[in-house]
Amino acid sequence: MSTTPELLHTTKTVEVLAVAYIGGRGSLWGGAFIAFPFIIAMELIRSSLSELPGLNLIIYGLLLMLVMIYYPGGFAEFFNTYLAKPKNMVLRYFLSGSRRS
Repeated sequence: MSTTPELLHTTKTVEVLAVAYIGGRGSLWGGAFIAFPFIIAMELIRSSLSELPGLNLIIYGLLLMLVMIYYPGGFAEFFNTYLAKPKNMVLRYFLSGSRRS
């Protein structure tokens, strides 16, 4: 496979940048973890809404704006805040496995 203009199209560049940002800036595992479900979801959206060819790019943009506003650290920040070290009593209760009867 050689590098061609079709391979490095703007859409592919946007996909790579979106995965990197949504996964978490400065986090290797965040981007790797989020890449598979993100690309699969975007391909499903693109194939199911083929009559609206630019809709997937609009969804990329909206998703990036939401991540930039609410979680600038991406998925890695969300994981570290809510799942790795749960501060929320309800979440800690369900994740601990030691439920009182």
